[in-house]
Amino acid sequence: MIRQENHDSTEWKPLPPGSLTAFARRERSKRRWKQLTLAGTPVAVLVLLVLVSLRLSDWSQPSQPTFGGIACAEVASHMEAFSDGSLDQSLMGTIRDHLSECPACRQKMESMKNLQSVTSRNEPQNNFNESSSPHSQLLVASVK
Repeated sequence: MIRQENHDSTEWKPLPPGSLTAFARRERSKRRWKQLTLAGTPVAVLVLLVLVSLRLSDWSQPSQPTFGGIACAEVASHMEAFSDGSLDQSLMGTIRDHLSECPACRQKMESMKNLQSVTSRNEPQNNFNESSSPHSQLLVASVK
């Protein structure tokens, strides 16, 4: 049973105009925010999990491009031995496949070969006849 008390109307004061409307608006806003957070939290967690899983899958893949079963960094570390022919045949074949598919590594290999050919042409050759003159004997002695 609800008990009602009689209050004197002098205790009640009139509200300023628009107070009840503002109160109702605030309460609706609170209710909407609560509904949004209740519905939005699982969605935000799902989006976060998807982003984290995508980021983890990016970490598991090599950062270097891979052609012919070998990464560019590994090809670069073996380039000199490859050009000398001092690698085992399986690795030579793998690097050959990589170079046929990767334009950047192919260009590096060609640049290295060009540099080797230029330096081999510019190396001093000891073709002096030691008995030809005293000056050439001094020159040959200084080179050795």
